[in-house]
Amino acid sequence: MSGFTQLDKMIGRLDLLIDMPGECVGEVAKVVEAELSKTLAAGEAPDGTRWAPRKEDGKRALKDARSKVRVGAVGNVVIVRMTDRPTVLHHFGNGRGGVQRQVIPIDGVPPRMEAAINKVIAKVGRKHGFGHG
Repeated sequence: MSGFTQLDKMIGRLDLLIDMPGECVGEVAKVVEAELSKTLAAGEAPDGTRWAPRKEDGKRALKDARSKVRVGAVGNVVIVRMTDRPTVLHHFGNGRGGVQRQVIPIDGVPPRMEAAINKVIAKVGRKHGFGHG
């Protein structure tokens, strides 16, 4: 096989990468939602840090936070948003009591969420002949 033929084959495989974000985004949104569901159900920030209890009674704060977070895909982008004011206020530390209880990631993707996302990307990559297994 000539060098040009090999190059053409490589370019053809790389062209597949253009469509990968579109193939991944729906599944990535699902794993992001699943990871957030785990941390919110446990009363934790996305990185696994436990939220401070409520000052007035020591009970868990934001018990319904999971129902106040939406995850979806728009184009090739995963959107994560909070849907009510109290959750947003707590997230930024501006709620009653002034205690921050982070609900969604702020500074990058937490390690567990990143690992779940990478599994999706690897699965789609393997489908197109990239990677192993």
